Amino acid sequence: MVPGRDAANLMPFGYDLLLRDWYGEPYLIQKILNEYPRNESSSAAEQTLARASRALGERAGAKAIVLITDAATNRHAAV
Repeated sequence: MVPGRDAANLMPFGYDLLLRDWYGEPYLIQKILNEYPRNESSSAAEQTLARASRALGERAGAKAIVLITDAATNRHAAV
């Protein structure tokens, strides 16, 4: 990430965005990711991907989603 050019947020499966705003400082994103408690076990990849897509849709510029999964998700046809 390049501060002032790039911005990121984090969205665990089954939850909303972790950060209120989008940030371009790699140290801040790493700190939030490291401190996230990880005490859930959702595999709602498709639902989360749809929500992340909607959140990114509001932002200008090029976009990307990095999805990390164990592939143990149920197909959610309603997405």
